[in-house]
Amino acid sequence: MFVLGVVATTCFFIAAVAVPFFGFVPGLLTMVPSVYLGVLTRHRWLPLSIVVLTTVLLYLFFRQGGPVLGFLFEYGLPAVMLNEVVRKHYNNRLRIMAVAAGACAGIVLLAVFFYSFQSSMTPMTMVQRAFQANLEMVQQVYRDMGMAKEQLAFLRDSSPVLGYWVGMLFPSLLFGAYFLLNGLTMVMVGLLGRWRHTPISWGEGSLFENFAVYQQTIWVLIGLWVAVLLPGLPELIRFFLFNGIFVLVFFYLLQGMAIIYCYLNRFKVGAGGRVFIYFLLFAFHFLLVAVAMIGLFDMWVDFRKFARQVKS
Repeated sequence: MFVLGVVATTCFFIAAVAVPFFGFVPGLLTMVPSVYLGVLTRHRWLPLSIVVLTTVLLYLFFRQGGPVLGFLFEYGLPAVMLNEVVRKHYNNRLRIMAVAAGACAGIVLLAVFFYSFQSSMTPMTMVQRAFQANLEMVQQVYRDMGMAKEQLAFLRDSSPVLGYWVGMLFPSLLFGAYFLLNGLTMVMVGLLGRWRHTPISWGEGSLFENFAVYQQTIWVLIGLWVAVLLPGLPELIRFFLFNGIFVLVFFYLLQGMAIIYCYLNRFKVGAGGRVFIYFLLFAFHFLLVAVAMIGLFDMWVDFRKFARQVKS
């Protein structure tokens, strides 16, 4: 099982890097083998051993450090951290996802701060430069594909604005990315366990449809919004304020998704209907803003009250 876990993890990541455009699909499964074996065996060092041996194999395959670092920060670190959090016997999936994502984002943030200070630049500037370099590579790929000049010009002109906000919001963006990756991995691990007749238990916490942010959190959000509007704030203070706002809005988005999930269960919507609804939400990003607003106003309206009144 250990050998199969190493082979599967290595193959998933190589496919993610080597296969153009559609490689991200197998790449999303990179964490599944180590997390599945770690949860199944409850062995503390097994996931770390899989990550270490996979790192060695990837270095022998690529012969350069870039892909190896990408594996460690994108999949290796969150896989080890997710297994460690699961071992703490948390009884709620969302809590497992949030604690593991927060730990990973904190470690990466410390690494970014350390490297940026060694390079005599602010963390925001370093992330902005890295993002700009990544956008230039993306533009080159699109140019080779024959994308229209107008679209390339729009991408080039918008890159400074995107780079600024990525640099300002990279801690909260990291948290959101790790949170969603942990959730997807836990779903796939559960499906794998069901297929192999080895049920995976994540605890007996409250149902997702009952998820709600603490009501007092709204005052923290209001305070952050008021503070960020004050003139003459240093860039570092704005950095922390914007990330605090983004993280809180992310949790209100989860509350909105819990409300939608409650209605889907109440009206017994099938798998096809659920996939279509979720596709619409993520395909049209303004709908996610509406979902977050639903989660925000739920403390006053109690939208789930109407779902509980449905008889048939």
